[in-house]
Amino acid sequence: MKNGLDRVDIKILSTLQNKARTTNLELSRQISMSASACFARVQRLRNLGYIERDISIIAATKLGPTLFSTLEVTLDSHDLKDHRHFERAISDVAEIVFAVKVSGRFDYLLAMATSDMQHLSRLSDQLLDSQLGIGRLVTVPVLDIVKPFEGFPLHILAHIQGQAMGIEENF
Repeated sequence: MKNGLDRVDIKILSTLQNKARTTNLELSRQISMSASACFARVQRLRNLGYIERDISIIAATKLGPTLFSTLEVTLDSHDLKDHRHFERAISDVAEIVFAVKVSGRFDYLLAMATSDMQHLSRLSDQLLDSQLGIGRLVTVPVLDIVKPFEGFPLHILAHIQGQAMGIEENF
């Protein structure tokens, strides 16, 4: 077991990913393990970094009008220091809810949540005016979320690694 996980660990991770508020007792029943052994497994998974944190998914649109958008960002420079400067700066922008560095026609893909188009426009302008070395910024408002993020496909990812570990496809 290259990564130190077995079928029980994958079941625990899958259950907690789908329902983080599962009590230890419920979890132990679902995986047919004693509560103390289950608790020890969860602690081990936390200590090893497989469980980074527990969060609640908030229905943002219930709070008020919400405009989701993506921003494709291309920097003028491709020096590492310029990328690090950009990454530090965007980490402080609350409206940027997700950011990835990519390869291809642009450098970064940002996901934003704002209250309306004017709010988005102001933030886009602030990004362009902020001396971050942005050469190109393409803003794409989201019309509809057709598949929200619901967790990672652990059964597939575990299967890929599991072939070498002997983990069965169905958990």
